[in-house]
Amino acid sequence: MNLSNEDHAWTEYNIGRALAYKGEWEETRKYYDRAYDRMVKPEPPRTKDSFLVLHNIGVILYQQRKYDNALEYYLTVLKIKKGFYRSGHIDIAKSLHNIGNVL
Repeated sequence: MNLSNEDHAWTEYNIGRALAYKGEWEETRKYYDRAYDRMVKPEPPRTKDSFLVLHNIGVILYQQRKYDNALEYYLTVLKIKKGFYRSGHIDIAKSLHNIGNVL
């Protein structure tokens, strides 16, 4: 099987999601970090896809009560989304909701 880098990124992202459902935060983070690297290191970077990974890292940090770190990720996600969506888009609203929860 010859998977593209894009396929590898999504595979690692989804393995991370499965581990997150099991509460295995450290292993989850490893897979999310690898997925993120595969999304942003190649040219051109897949910035729009990457916000899903960053959002989920923020969720993990929030669940671990690392609120300041979660906030950093949520703010980064919001910044990325603003580059792709209008201010009234539902994904912008979701990010603002997450930021509000952390604060």
